[in-house]
Formats: sequence, structure tokens, C-alpha cells
Amino acid sequence: MRWLVLVVVGVMLSAVPARADVMNGKELQGFCMPHQASNFDMGTCLGYITGIADAIHRSTVDIYGWRVCMGDEVTVERMHDAVINFLNANPQYLDLDADSLVARALSDAFPCT
Repeated sequence: MRWLVLVVVGVMLSAVPARADVMNGKELQGFCMPHQASNFDMGTCLGYITGIADAIHRSTVDIYGWRVCMGDEVTVERMHDAVINFLNANPQYLDLDADSLVARALSDAFPCT
């Protein structure tokens, strides 16, 4: 029985494609579109944005040259809106890495003054 479980797990893992590249802006945009995204996609979107926001907000140095100053009043929804607005307004950047685009969108929306 143990043997069978190992075979089944091995087959399942071999069917999952591996990603060697990073998410770009177009892929992130696809995950983040509220009227088109599934719950899983929206969770991926919000988790990605929140992760970048946490990293850049807590950092004492610039990330990709961008800095963000957000107060406690900034919600995940506001961050999502800022990123989506930036991606929709700048389709020429969608082939770039999503992390740098999120950092720029948040920096534009919540600048340090």
C-alpha cells in the first residue's frame, strides 16, 4: 500500500509544470481583474501585492529604486486598486517583472514626501 501511495504522489508531481521564470505584469494583471478572476486568482493577486508591499514598506532601503510610505489607513483594496490602475494605464510595461511593477505602482500611489 505504501508503495502505491508513493507511485501516485510521484505521478501527480510529475504532472505539475515547474516555473523557472518570474511573473510578469501581464500575468499579474490576469490574476487581478475583479470581474474575470476566480477566488484563487484573486487570492494570488492580493497575496502577491501584499507580499511586495510588506517588503518595500518595511525596508530601510529602496527596492528597485522605489520607496513607499503607507500609513495604517492603507488597505489591501487600495493597494490592489493602485496596482491595477497602474497596469491598465501602462500596457507598455506588462512584459516587465511583476514585482518591480507593483513596487512602482505603490510608490506612485503612496509616495514618501
